Amino acid sequence: MADLDLDPPSSRDIAGEDFLFHLYRGSELLQENRVHEAKQELEQALGLQPRDPKGQDLLGIVYFRLGLYPRAIRIYEELIAAYPDATTPRINLALCYLKTGQPGSARAELEHVIVRDPSHTRAWGYLGLAFQRLGDLERAVHAFQAGGHHQMARRLEAVEVGADGLGRVEVA
Repeated sequence: MADLDLDPPSSRDIAGEDFLFHLYRGSELLQENRVHEAKQELEQALGLQPRDPKGQDLLGIVYFRLGLYPRAIRIYEELIAAYPDATTPRINLALCYLKTGQPGSARAELEHVIVRDPSHTRAWGYLGLAFQRLGDLERAVHAFQAGGHHQMARRLEAVEVGADGLGRVEVA
């Protein structure tokens, strides 16, 4: 007769299963753009395993979509501290910085990504936005071109040449 496992599951096993249930449910809800419900599921998952990087990243996305940028920033800063070579948290942190009017901080994160991966087109595009918001149109155009965002580069070049050729738009 085969050995039967008559031992009940440990509370640790149950907690792990509960964590995974809430994590995957939160991820599904986020994909369905049911952000408020995803927030509840992910917060419940992270209540069981607070240091889980996937759960933290998903919750950061939820907070971003809800406009809770300071919460998202805190999550992404913690993820970067724990995983300094990870690209996605830096990109997401840079987006939070752009949304909160911190283009200099966004630029620093994006430049870090580009040093590690010079072909990262999204990072170049967001870097172009950061330079544009910093008023450095020449570097913005270069960043947009480097990322293959040629239409954005052309649009900025048209603004840069502007009405008086001096990089400003003349007000009548």
